[in-house]
Amino acid sequence: MAEFHAGRKIIALHGRPNAESFGMSAIIAEYDNERYEVLGFNTGAFYVAESYVQRKLGGHILSVSSPLPMGLDVPAALWLGNGFRIKANRLNAPDLPQTDLGWFAPLEPYQDTGQYTIMESGDVCKVLGDWTRLAGIQALMENSAGLASLMDWTLPLSPITEAVDYFTARNEMERQKVLGWQAAIGTQRRTVEDLVQQHERTICLLLSGS
Repeated sequence: MAEFHAGRKIIALHGRPNAESFGMSAIIAEYDNERYEVLGFNTGAFYVAESYVQRKLGGHILSVSSPLPMGLDVPAALWLGNGFRIKANRLNAPDLPQTDLGWFAPLEPYQDTGQYTIMESGDVCKVLGDWTRLAGIQALMENSAGLASLMDWTLPLSPITEAVDYFTARNEMERQKVLGWQAAIGTQRRTVEDLVQQHERTICLLLSGS
């Protein structure tokens, strides 16, 4: 059974996850009702003032209340939205985590939007990556734009997601729109030709099990 920090609790999920998403969120923890720390970013933990939490982050956090588990180097939240789960079930998507012991709902009025659990950030990434890989294979086999859309709400910038978006587009016009959007985002400059080659390599590796 998990052990929890005394006098420390999680009060918010950063990035305001919603009912349609399945992903990772940084967390804001409260210490003895006087200090606030943001956890889950690659840059490491950092302290913020209560006024910063209330004013600067007010529109970008989801209020919660749950204990902070002990023994985690970089804790983060794995979030599963109820809308995402419903759509995934409808599409017979790969299995999602069972939200039973150790999962929590956000505070009112968002308690019905989804549930979250706290894990090591690396483990959260593995859960999301494994699901995206399985969903990508299924989407290609079924030519399912619906599954591709769910992947966009999980790891939208994953090479697998980008490739599946391209190959499940309904027609050539839609494929060109996908490529145009992908070329416009990201930190690396990518041409349409570069993207097509990247997508072909990604799909070959995905379907070969590499």
